[in-house]
Amino acid sequence: MIKKFTLRIFFFLFPILIVIFLIEFGLRNMPNNYSYKNIYLENNAKDIEALILGNSHTYRGVLPEYFDLNSFNVAYFQQTLNIDFLILEKYKKRFENLKIIVINISYPSLFSSIETSVESWRLKNYNIYYDLHLNNTIKNHSEFLTADFTFAMKKLKYFYVDKIDRVNCTLKGGGPLEGNRNLIKTGIKSAKRHTKEKLPNYKENIVKLGEMIDFANKHKIKVVFSTPPAYKTYREHLDTNQLQLMNTILDSLTINNSNVSRINLLESDLFVEQDFLDADHLNEEGAIKHLKILNKFINNRLD
Repeated sequence: MIKKFTLRIFFFLFPILIVIFLIEFGLRNMPNNYSYKNIYLENNAKDIEALILGNSHTYRGVLPEYFDLNSFNVAYFQQTLNIDFLILEKYKKRFENLKIIVINISYPSLFSSIETSVESWRLKNYNIYYDLHLNNTIKNHSEFLTADFTFAMKKLKYFYVDKIDRVNCTLKGGGPLEGNRNLIKTGIKSAKRHTKEKLPNYKENIVKLGEMIDFANKHKIKVVFSTPPAYKTYREHLDTNQLQLMNTILDSLTINNSNVSRINLLESDLFVEQDFLDADHLNEEGAIKHLKILNKFINNRLD
């Protein structure tokens, strides 16, 4: 009796499991920005001279194509410092020609962890496409389990039926810069979202920064902490204590490590309203301006 019941359950579940497997397989085999960046590093890490790490502020605000050095942008949406560290750690033996590491440190960076963010679902992208083993839960190793069925089917149709490629970063990893959003509304909303209660995670993030600095120092690589520009409607709503702690930590790390320097453009008057996609992200015009300043700063560091 038990054997018959077990067989019935098996024959009932087997087709469902096959469908889930096929959906998972289809989703995983769709090229995306995560898989593109990982494959690029696999094939080209030895040639990279400048590595750019960080969150969306750097993903959108740094176009490596404009650097004098052979550069690649690994930054992405909600990418936190522990992810930056793990990516660097994974490929550190392949960076044969690396001269400088640019680490984005914007207002939320030191106090953020992807595991506790509202976009923690992005963990599965680093597990699946970078093989970083960030979390051992089944959900965080599955495309299907982190998306509802309707959304999963839309993604499959988008790629396999409509033949639209989901890779939209530049060849060197920079982000798309189209669009124009309300600078007042996005300033207030983003500043509120990026302000952290009790200032969590910064001790752990300081440890990761220290390990990246030590790696760079050991291999005679320069490190640049880059704080990108933001529009006044964002800056006006930042918490003074969080901002001050960020600056204190970065100034201390810069003073105490000869291979580290910092460029802080958060309140730079070189950037005007027309340079912003939203209150804390640059558009193409602003990103090019940003790159020219950053490129000059990097060249001076290497002289």
